[in-house]
Amino acid sequence: MSGAGCGDNNFNVPDASGDAPVDVAPDAPIDAPQEPILRITLKLEDLLALAPQDALSSYGRASGIAPFGANGSSWQYTKPSTGHPSDKFELIMPFASLPNVTTPPELAAILEHLGPITLADIASIKVHTKHSAATTTDFTLIAYTKPDGTDDDASWYGRRIHALLQWAASRSAPADTWNEYATSTGTNQIQFWDFRNANVAQGIQPANNYFTLADIKAGPITPAGISGARDYRAEQLQYLAFTTFSSNTAFDGAIDGIELVLNNGKGVNIDLDGDSNVYRTKVSLTQMRARHGNGNSYGIDGTASSSMPYAGATSWRYIKGAGAPADEKLEFHVPFAISDGEDVDALWEPMRTHLGDFTLGEIASIKLRTRRPAGAAYNFAVLVYTRADGTDDDASWYGRRLHAYLDWAASPSAPADTWNTYSTASGTNQLQFWDYRNANVQQGVQPANNFFTLATLQAGPVTPAGVTGARDYRAEKVKFVTLATYSNFPTFEGSLDGLEITLTNGKQLVLDLEQ
Repeated sequence: MSGAGCGDNNFNVPDASGDAPVDVAPDAPIDAPQEPILRITLKLEDLLALAPQDALSSYGRASGIAPFGANGSSWQYTKPSTGHPSDKFELIMPFASLPNVTTPPELAAILEHLGPITLADIASIKVHTKHSAATTTDFTLIAYTKPDGTDDDASWYGRRIHALLQWAASRSAPADTWNEYATSTGTNQIQFWDFRNANVAQGIQPANNYFTLADIKAGPITPAGISGARDYRAEQLQYLAFTTFSSNTAFDGAIDGIELVLNNGKGVNIDLDGDSNVYRTKVSLTQMRARHGNGNSYGIDGTASSSMPYAGATSWRYIKGAGAPADEKLEFHVPFAISDGEDVDALWEPMRTHLGDFTLGEIASIKLRTRRPAGAAYNFAVLVYTRADGTDDDASWYGRRLHAYLDWAASPSAPADTWNTYSTASGTNQLQFWDYRNANVQQGVQPANNFFTLATLQAGPVTPAGVTGARDYRAEKVKFVTLATYSNFPTFEGSLDGLEITLTNGKQLVLDLEQ
């Protein structure tokens, strides 16, 4: 036999007795076995980066408060009281290759791993949710199948099968704790029904005519309102969606730990994660006018415009025409540190809670996006009001009022008929402030180029125009960040959207201005 160290590509291993090595020829190379369950992490910001124009709040936000699995974050959706009544949560995951659809790399990996699958190929589906005590509703699972041109229920899907989680068989889902729903028999067994009509309001109610995944796989079944049975087994899965309904008047819940396993043992486990420092929400012009008009003015001709919005479906557009009252203006206050006894609509509480009280010294940046037509003579302004503290306040209801008129920006570059970003960061369109000390704009001392940047404010005391002695703004608590025009503008036309406030501790608020 060959001795140890021979160059014949054999491996030398001891025999069972431990005596001299025995030559054993190696087997043919073996590929590493493929992990049957693909585990992916789906980060909220990655989805938004791929489609930043698509409804910033449709996925809710990443929350690190008691997440599923005790680590990282989970997706939390609270129907924004600032948002439009039709807002909803909607996470759609494609399970089939679709033309003209951009799929995030994480979701594309699912298609590559599983390949095309039918409803009969599915062994199980699981999801974990947590709903608050303030709401009795939970998320809904929807399976869309691929249209095949034969008796499809819509042009873009074949069948749409709904499973409201509160319909689960043997339901046991205490509030404020994570609960598992699964298609398997037992507690919280997911049950489906067939929503044939495109409009939810036109659907035939199930009248307890639910069916399980086992029923689907067993053979044809007859949904409520159907003449004749339907066989779903050969239907190819196109999407799995987790959603709320736009008709929900309120919603507060979290979702995570989504799993789909096939009969062949392959599957996918999806961890919903993201940056829990970021709070994205919509601010609806409709809601603002209905609920939060006090202390704000949106202008007679203020409107939500779907003409080339910055983000989402619409943006705010303000027009002051020749027939408008001379003193009309846009004025939108976002409240933060409010003094005791002041009345502030509770709709702002989630945002205020997220950022907490903060000072001028704790602002990392403020950003705003605007758009103006060619020939527009005037621009928007960003104002920062600080809370009155009883010491040298400039008014009874605020301490300081710092103006940043956008046409004062350093290194200006704002072409007409396009969205431009203004920011407190150095560079193009850097916001510059001055101190408007008097309560009446007409009485203010003009800055005479005595502007100061956020960095200058945070470096130490500064001396505004018309003030004897320096002022230190760093410890002033922010009361409002305000978007405005001035009442002495005879006309105005422009759009605004995408307000971002970021603090030095990493916390960030993103406001999508919608209809």
